[in-house]
Amino acid sequence: MSTNSDTIIQVFSDFSSNKSAILKILQKKCSKQVIFSGILGNYTGPLEIYRVLNLYHEILPIKSIKILKERSYKNIMQFDGIVHMIHCRRLPKELAPIISKPSASQLLEILTQLAPTKQTIQMRVEVSYVKEKGKVVFININTDLIAIVQQLTQNPDAYAPVIDHIQSIQSQFHEKLTPMEVQSLAFSLCGFSSKQSASYLLLSRRTIETYLQQAHLKIGCRTKGECLEIMYKNTLIQRFQNLCQQIIDNPRAVIRSVCNE
Repeated sequence: MSTNSDTIIQVFSDFSSNKSAILKILQKKCSKQVIFSGILGNYTGPLEIYRVLNLYHEILPIKSIKILKERSYKNIMQFDGIVHMIHCRRLPKELAPIISKPSASQLLEILTQLAPTKQTIQMRVEVSYVKEKGKVVFININTDLIAIVQQLTQNPDAYAPVIDHIQSIQSQFHEKLTPMEVQSLAFSLCGFSSKQSASYLLLSRRTIETYLQQAHLKIGCRTKGECLEIMYKNTLIQRFQNLCQQIIDNPRAVIRSVCNE
């Protein structure tokens, strides 16, 4: 394991056994204005990150972490891994108020309604963090939440339907995006080219580009970079990531259920 990821991995893997030390590590290694972005929303500052990590561990305590790949680009560090967690308890009510994002609340509602089972599950994670002047200023965690719910419930339909994700995103904009515009944006914001998006949405590359142009006009941006900035400010990145993942997992069902614009 390289020194690049040691601190971040330590924060995750040691959280349950040594909470006070983890808070000190976050305060020492992170900027006071560090931003944490993940399924439970966006949080600022070491203390808020500590609180949201505490919430993660109350739901699914981490048993072990296996690093699959690490990458480093100047001040940006990334690693992919598999996290083994245990579903062993319900979410304490006093922790629920820090959850404010609809998509996160939806996931938590599913998880907390499941009876504790001591079941071990696997979660694939992609973690990125940015350092400036020796301090971590941004942390992003991308996970396959649909796979988690499916493992716990053994029900492929346990997660919210795709149309619910789309409508949740549509409600955030004054000028309503069509379902296909939302789906095209989801793949674009997750780094897929128009050609790649077309293969998942069963459309032509040119049609995808048309949907993206229409969506950008409605949102009020000209480029993908500007679009990313708007989505980040409105804490919508995770919702698009969830939608993209669900389409990848089940493209035929999604296309049939959301193409009626």
